[in-house]
Amino acid sequence: MSGAAAGARRTSLLDRPLNKTKGAEVSLSAFAFLYSEMLQYSQRRVSGIQDLEKRLADFGRAVGVRYLALHTARTPPPHKRPLRVLALLRSIHTPLWTALFGRAASSLEKSNDHPREFMISDAAPAVSRFASVPREMRGFLTPGAFLAGVVGGMADASGFAVEACTAHATGDDAAPGRVTVLIRFAEGVLERDAMLDEK
Repeated sequence: MSGAAAGARRTSLLDRPLNKTKGAEVSLSAFAFLYSEMLQYSQRRVSGIQDLEKRLADFGRAVGVRYLALHTARTPPPHKRPLRVLALLRSIHTPLWTALFGRAASSLEKSNDHPREFMISDAAPAVSRFASVPREMRGFLTPGAFLAGVVGGMADASGFAVEACTAHATGDDAAPGRVTVLIRFAEGVLERDAMLDEK
């Protein structure tokens, strides 16, 4: 067989159907390397911790928007876009989180104090497992800012305006790497939910 014939049969990654790669997984070491490089790249180009977390959240937002589009394309029809806040958060908490990180997030909670705030917690996120935070930044820097960006990007791409999406390290002795993503929706989002309930 000639080299030209073998080369003609190869297809590029872009020519393959999206559903063909649905079950493919990226190894944890590849993800850890990519995230570590992203963290180092960002750390060299910022002046403070808030800037670093914002840059990580921006990276995560881009991933969230693109992954939601990919997940929607891979999902068999009919494609249902969530219309209510809880439906969106449940879809992020279980199927989307599972597709991204191999398991569902630990918990989904609604804030008792603020009706527009919700929390998604993960007891052992992949972003905290291999990220080594410098000693002078411990307690201040949350590597989970990337996760907050992913969640915020998915919510925005779904048509739910998010005012703030932040990550907090809420670890204790039982789960030292635990990260909680706090999502605060815009006022109009809950008004739309109330209007849908009236119908």
